Amino acid sequence: MSRFLFTLLFLSQFISFLNAHANEPVQCAGLYDQFCRNLWDRPNLGNKNVSLSTGRTYNIRFGHERSGVAYADYNYFDAALKAESRFPADLRKALVGVGYFRQLRVLLKPKQNDHFTVKEAQKNNDLIARLNFDLGNALVKVARDRLEARFPGYLKSDEVTPEQSRALDFIVKLIYSEISKTLWQNSPQWADIKKQFDQIKSEYIAWLNEDNGLNPAYRALALQRIRTIKLRIPGSNPLVTENDCALNQKNAYYDPSHHELTVCAGLFGTNILLTVTHEVAHAIDPTTIRTYDLFHSSTFAEATLAYNNLCSDQKLSCDRYANLKNELLNLNPIKKSFFAPEYLQCLGQRELADFPNGRQLSDLSANLANASTERYAQSYFFTFTASENIETDLGHHVKNANFMNPCKQGDDNHETHEFGTDQILLLSFEAEYRCSQEPNVGKKLDLAIASARSLTALVEQDVLASVERDNWIPELVLRNQAKSVSEQAADNIGLIIAARLLKKLDKVEDRRLAFLAGGPLFCDPPGVFRQSPEMAISEKKFSSDGHTIDIVRRKELMTDSIREVLNCESPEQTKSCHL
Repeated sequence: MSRFLFTLLFLSQFISFLNAHANEPVQCAGLYDQFCRNLWDRPNLGNKNVSLSTGRTYNIRFGHERSGVAYADYNYFDAALKAESRFPADLRKALVGVGYFRQLRVLLKPKQNDHFTVKEAQKNNDLIARLNFDLGNALVKVARDRLEARFPGYLKSDEVTPEQSRALDFIVKLIYSEISKTLWQNSPQWADIKKQFDQIKSEYIAWLNEDNGLNPAYRALALQRIRTIKLRIPGSNPLVTENDCALNQKNAYYDPSHHELTVCAGLFGTNILLTVTHEVAHAIDPTTIRTYDLFHSSTFAEATLAYNNLCSDQKLSCDRYANLKNELLNLNPIKKSFFAPEYLQCLGQRELADFPNGRQLSDLSANLANASTERYAQSYFFTFTASENIETDLGHHVKNANFMNPCKQGDDNHETHEFGTDQILLLSFEAEYRCSQEPNVGKKLDLAIASARSLTALVEQDVLASVERDNWIPELVLRNQAKSVSEQAADNIGLIIAARLLKKLDKVEDRRLAFLAGGPLFCDPPGVFRQSPEMAISEKKFSSDGHTIDIVRRKELMTDSIREVLNCESPEQTKSCHL
């Protein structure tokens, strides 16, 4: 029997199972486990079409395509072929020159049968490696040509100035972003992602606007956050490195620095219900909300504005910096009660050891500030920032384009960021060095770095005192002194929204299918996690990662709202936490 007929038979049996039990409760775990087995066992091996009675079909493509290429890779390369004529002219010319598109056609050519030998798989991997190598070479060539247009004579010069080197790095990132936009901006798959995102966002707003007992201050801030969150094409922002996400990663994530959500290309064409309801929830989870509120208090708001102005070469006067520094040193952040203690305790799910206070908290904050400072100092970041001229390898002196502007990264492009303790470090270093009267440059730099680090440590202490146990500092998590509730809260809030959206489907069997089609990320493919779940669960205790492994996550997803809408039962009912 062919693979196609096998797939039809398995899918028919699975839908028959759902239809037979649609009007009576079934075991939630059994429902999910059977779906996962069916998805990854032969003949499906990660590929499955799930059709609803409404006519909507979800195509799950986590396995391989008929060419033998993993579907996530196939989807990217196929999009590149279809967009060949829309590539930037200089990049397309360079790619044609190395035979990139010709090799793509060879790679994506369907095989005669569905069985792939180890040798054939290795041949595909070798060709993909060659394609990535050729893409990288073509990209660097185009970047160098573009840099020549900006710095005439660059290609003939015997030396590269620091400004040119940083500009080249940024141009490479810019070209990657151009590729991502070319591939996905007008893609039907991206249009479907946007449609699902807009539906989820609208449902969040509807929920927040209802009289559901939410804290009024939380409701107002959450509504503002949800209304302003944006969806970003993976790889489209040159200031954010996400090459794997733009290529084939099966993931989505919320980026608090830009208040944007990215759905990675590996999920294009799929049902993103459970993934995106969870990720949007991170914009309003307890950790994010309390940190956001803290950094948007009057003093921090002024520091945020000062930092973003600095990036545009608008520096604080020394007198104004002295006043701002004094305000930060004497900051006494008010802890707003957005969430009932019972809710946070419910999310935590276990008793924690005493949280550090007094000297312990001071030492911990100093360690965090030291780590941030060291990260910059290892690359002589501060020396470069404070140097008006830079000496090249050949002994020539050139102007430092980013002199006393620590926030510029590689080029004169800048985007406004959410604020954080790293920005305090950079803002205060620039002002401390510029406003210092110390004549010796070595001592001047020493004093500026030390002062900036000390101020950052005090701000870190204020942040920790504000969020307390709800943080994800590995040192505290592994000592059982803290546990970020952000992942649990994102599941808890996200599943409320998922249940509301599922309830819009009239038939229970359609709700079950839509839910399962939205959660294949939590099905273990063949491998060690599926083979030895007990061992994986045990080892997880020694990690500070907030995500649980898939076999546990599937049980956690079965909250009361989901069980109700799917009409299923679970002997291990997930504790529901109510805002």
